[in-house]
Amino acid sequence: MGQQLAIALSLDDETSLLSFLCEFAEIEIYRSWSPMPSSVQSFSSEPEASPFRIHNTAFGWEPRFERVDYVDKHTGRAGSYYRLANPHGPLLEYSRHPIGAKAPQTAGRLYWSKAFASPPQYDTTAFGAWYSRVASWLRRHGTKIKHGATEPWCLPGARLLLANEA
Repeated sequence: MGQQLAIALSLDDETSLLSFLCEFAEIEIYRSWSPMPSSVQSFSSEPEASPFRIHNTAFGWEPRFERVDYVDKHTGRAGSYYRLANPHGPLLEYSRHPIGAKAPQTAGRLYWSKAFASPPQYDTTAFGAWYSRVASWLRRHGTKIKHGATEPWCLPGARLLLANEA
């Protein structure tokens, strides 16, 4: 269980969200599949980078990474990537909306997981207030639009992209 808000953002909208986040907090961003075991500077445009984990550093947490080795089934080349080994902490998860899909079944989202295996090591009331501030900003700058089976809050760039799809 957790709190979530269905959202759709264009790449420009993501830049606006990032500016808002950085205005009120020091944050670190972690990719779902990352080439390095570290945070990244922004939301990368590659589709495989989503979902992202956003850490407000005011809430103590140390990321741990695990290396995943693989062999590309098309080329046979070996590779590796890193993923968070401890994704349940004071993190917001941002998943991209499939804007290019004709009739998506799930929306992008901003999500705060409350699936705590043990009592959290951070102030959940203060984190909840931060989550609410971010969600309020998204709703204030967005418009709910039906897209497939979803109805996300769309920021201006996503609204334009979806209007061009119709």
